[in-house]
Amino acid sequence: MKTKSTIGLLDDVRRAVSDYRHGPATWYERLAPRYREELDAIKAEWKAGDLGTRKKTLARAIAENMRSRGISDVGMQGVLSWLDKA
Repeated sequence: MKTKSTIGLLDDVRRAVSDYRHGPATWYERLAPRYREELDAIKAEWKAGDLGTRKKTLARAIAENMRSRGISDVGMQGVLSWLDKA
């Protein structure tokens, strides 16, 4: 018969295994949730065609603004890679 502590241990192990990532976190994953929400909104507007700009122009603008605000030191290539992900 399983005890409550065993069930809790199993749940904790399942959660740890499912949350495990290989390698270091990306620049995006290291951001505070509020910045990720803003970036997700920017990405959604760009994909919808509402920003009307080229991908490299957008990536450069995001990277420069994030650096100047002290949010992240990501470069244009990192942002381009993030924009290409689903």
